[in-house]
Amino acid sequence: MRSRVGLLLFLLLLQACALAQPTTSMDHSPVPSAAQPAVEGPGDPVRARRGLESLRQHLQRGGALSEQVGEGVYRCLTAEGGEQLICAYGSSADQPIALAIFWPENLRDWRWQFYPRGPSDRETERRSLFVPKGCSFGCFSQVRQVRAGEGDRGPELLVVVDLGAQATSPMEEVHLLRLVGDAWEVAWLPGRGDWNWGHARVTLPESGLTQFRVRSSSWWREDRFAGYLSEPEEGEHRWFAERWVRKGSGFVLRDQTEEPSGYGTLVRLIHYLSTADDQRAAAMLTPGLSLEAARQTLAQRPPRQGWSLKRLSPLVYEIDRDGDGRHELTVHLHEGTEGYRVSRIEAP
Repeated sequence: MRSRVGLLLFLLLLQACALAQPTTSMDHSPVPSAAQPAVEGPGDPVRARRGLESLRQHLQRGGALSEQVGEGVYRCLTAEGGEQLICAYGSSADQPIALAIFWPENLRDWRWQFYPRGPSDRETERRSLFVPKGCSFGCFSQVRQVRAGEGDRGPELLVVVDLGAQATSPMEEVHLLRLVGDAWEVAWLPGRGDWNWGHARVTLPESGLTQFRVRSSSWWREDRFAGYLSEPEEGEHRWFAERWVRKGSGFVLRDQTEEPSGYGTLVRLIHYLSTADDQRAAAMLTPGLSLEAARQTLAQRPPRQGWSLKRLSPLVYEIDRDGDGRHELTVHLHEGTEGYRVSRIEAP
């Protein structure tokens, strides 16, 4: 009996000591913001606020931008052309639980706030797109570029956020923030149908907040050519170059071009054959290949069956139409002065 009591007291003492130990681990549930559209729930704002306030005091004392302050790690970017900082804070620099904006109010004092959330309707729209994908992207985002400028209504920040920081491919997007009173608000961010996140990389001009360029792929893209062929993240894709320009308090797509490719030609041919657009389909065939032969092998009924594809060489592809893992159809393309055309189809 005495030994049991002694063991119980030992266990209680051990538990008390464990509770008394300072913790350096942090909840990996991020605080929601426009930069983290896949986050569900409130995260851990109390712990994040404590850590970010420590960072503010560190800056207030003139501390250097090291990566360790108190119990957490942070990574900050200084805005080009300004003194504002956007910092990611957490127990790991790669998995921040919060993003925050810091800015000097005068020569000595610093203010900070959590990275703002977007308009409620746009937030709902973006959550419906990203939440079902889990936190593989859209939760532990990273800020890649920040540029400061003066707009018609006051200070502005142009921010490039990578939603795919935890994935193997970039998924960058642009936010426009504006200082309203004593708080930063989202003036513009892209929405579903406006933006394509697949492998997206943003390039800012040398100066200014009036335009930017984006290069992205057809992965995640929702257009009339989507769905005919399966496009895993590391698979074959169509590639696009876009130019966005400032209009009022946001940005609009000014022009978009698809980079010519054999894969893009094949996707278009399947779409035109599947929708009985014979004139456009015939224009994508070399003279030696009949429209009827192409229709018999490549038309999808119903359309958008997501055939899997394997590239054998830059101009030769194998297609699995039945989903049984056998790529029984081989398509050859030819590149000429008029672009890419399908030249031969080998089928059982």
